[in-house]
Amino acid sequence: MWFHNVTTGSKQTSIFLPLSQIFGYCKDIQTVFWVVKYTLVLDRADPNSYIMKINAAAAGKFNISHISLWMPKVQLNLDIQTDLERLVSGHIKNLYFEQIRIYRTCFEAAITSPTWRITTQDGSQLPWHVFIALQSTERSPNANPQNVNNMVFDHGNLTRISVKINSTQYPERELETNFTLANKNYARAYTMF
Repeated sequence: MWFHNVTTGSKQTSIFLPLSQIFGYCKDIQTVFWVVKYTLVLDRADPNSYIMKINAAAAGKFNISHISLWMPKVQLNLDIQTDLERLVSGHIKNLYFEQIRIYRTCFEAAITSPTWRITTQDGSQLPWHVFIALQSTERSPNANPQNVNNMVFDHGNLTRISVKINSTQYPERELETNFTLANKNYARAYTMF
């Protein structure tokens, strides 16, 4: 409700968004770079997938009028700069880059034990992290444009879950959950997430 009050009537607002929350590269690499050019490319998505409105409001739009990238800069004195230029001349450093892939599928309510096969492309690395999120189709922006929050996920009465990479299961003992009010057994899954 707070954000609705802030943005009502086409008001402008400023948002500070740390890139480390979006790009694993910015979170994992803590290195000072020398003569590196950065480019940030934004692809527009359907507004229904990221805007939520109250029922009485008109459909919202999101316009970016200004964007800036802030990055600390180290100013070297001339002697150290000359030494660094000599040291790194022709030097190549391999950096870790986190590739993200999102897979979606829709399971019918009658399917109680779905198996979902995901394969990696040739030349790509094996997964470092796997996140599994369940969501009711009622939260789909296509079904209810801007009237639902598709950033909220549901448990779907999940009782067991595991991931197999090749023939190795993770976790070794599959997660067992129970979301009924009487049991509330989901702390292990929540902690692992």
